[in-house]
Amino acid sequence: MREKVEASGLQRAFIIWGYELTGRKWEDKVSLIVQLAQLRGHEIVFIDNTSRSAGIQDERGVEFARAVEFLQEACRNPGLTLIIDVHHKKGRDSIENKTRGGTGVQGAVDINLEIERVGGTRKRKRTAFGRVRATHWVKTIELSEDGHEYELVDAEDADEVDADTQKRFHDAEALRRLGGPVTWQSFAAEVDVKTASTARNRLNTLVDEGLAVKHKGSGPDPDRWEATAVKGVGRNGRPAALHTPASLVVRAKTGFPGTAQAHDLLSREIDES
Repeated sequence: MREKVEASGLQRAFIIWGYELTGRKWEDKVSLIVQLAQLRGHEIVFIDNTSRSAGIQDERGVEFARAVEFLQEACRNPGLTLIIDVHHKKGRDSIENKTRGGTGVQGAVDINLEIERVGGTRKRKRTAFGRVRATHWVKTIELSEDGHEYELVDAEDADEVDADTQKRFHDAEALRRLGGPVTWQSFAAEVDVKTASTARNRLNTLVDEGLAVKHKGSGPDPDRWEATAVKGVGRNGRPAALHTPASLVVRAKTGFPGTAQAHDLLSREIDES
């Protein structure tokens, strides 16, 4: 672990080992971690990995989304950046579907960073996409034999995410914002599309990709579409989870209730010299 910290330039990182939190409920773990981050003046919280720490096996279920939502809210108030990691779906699929489950996690974050192993090599393909165009890129790196260093390879891959992937991501995000089920007119207004055929085609593409479901209308009742990730989570408008490296700043550092446990952990310092 120290080797990884040194190689990554994270000497100021304070590592809390899993055994130190054994026996505590998830809510208590989160409270302790957030308090400790504030006391030490850290700006980023990264729990590796979230599902194991929360005692949840299904990363694509509502229980996981609720656990991460609690973590998100705890980090949001003091202005801590939160990064979470989730596992890819097994098998071949489009990149935007790799981490998609039924909880709306992917659509609730600012930046998705996907990492894929390239065959049996030391190459790793990284694909980023998010709410703004500047976050859309694809790069391939190759690790050194000892895994301590890497270099950028395959310059032809160092490009933006293709237009179709970007469009599907933003269309799915727009549909989730609308809540649903909604008509093509509502969707068209949200994504600034002028014609019925274009709006319907884009909605049906989301259905084909498993990102939406279509409710067939009858008679005067029109067809309606709904984002699959909306069901069971986020209907109050609050995002289900957040994993983003966006920079945030910790302000307050003292005066938190119940900080005795945090001070106990704080006394167990690691050598940062």
